Amino acid sequence: MDEIWFAGIDLGGTTIKLAFINQYGEIQHKWEVPTDKTGDTITVAIAKTIDSKLDELQKPKHIIKYIGMGAPGPVDMAAGVVYETVNLGWKNYALKNHLETETGIPAVIENDANIAALGEMWKGAGDGAKDVILVTLGTGVGGGIIANGEIVHGINGAGGEIGHICSIPEGGAPCNCGKTGCIETIASATGIVRIAKEKIANAKKTTRLKATEQLSARDVFEAAG
Repeated sequence: MDEIWFAGIDLGGTTIKLAFINQYGEIQHKWEVPTDKTGDTITVAIAKTIDSKLDELQKPKHIIKYIGMGAPGPVDMAAGVVYETVNLGWKNYALKNHLETETGIPAVIENDANIAALGEMWKGAGDGAKDVILVTLGTGVGGGIIANGEIVHGINGAGGEIGHICSIPEGGAPCNCGKTGCIETIASATGIVRIAKEKIANAKKTTRLKATEQLSARDVFEAAG
């Protein structure tokens, strides 16, 4: 029997994480590439890195039967359209069509946190559970909610988007979604860097980090440790 693999893709604001898995959900290979935040070049880069990895592994492309991809922001799963991804600048972006065109492989698109929650229910911390809440922390903040084994999409596909719940009603920092004071402005990697720069700028003593530096959340945590 021929090998059957699937490609799993997590599209983040900073990196694209990819994996080949078999039909039992076992990871065969995983890697990542930087996210180029310029529209269609993302799907081109994904197609190229899949082909390159298959060449490296000396595997034929036909063993990849489907691509499952998680995208940040609300998604129309049936159409494979990303309604809006504030960290990538997409609006009503036909991700499924673009990805299938570039790769030649059938694709299923879903919100990244929803897919992560499904993965945890299938093979991870939620194994055996029918009710799961998952929180994602990265460039932004997201969430996936599963009730009675089904993803809670909400009326516009944003049922689990907890990152845009307002946590600072007055005087909060502006968020990429257009509101102010969202959880994402505080708890995400982007929010941590923003707060660190504000603290550094207002510090009365010399600090280990400089506000003018290209800071990352990792830099902030390492300095704090």
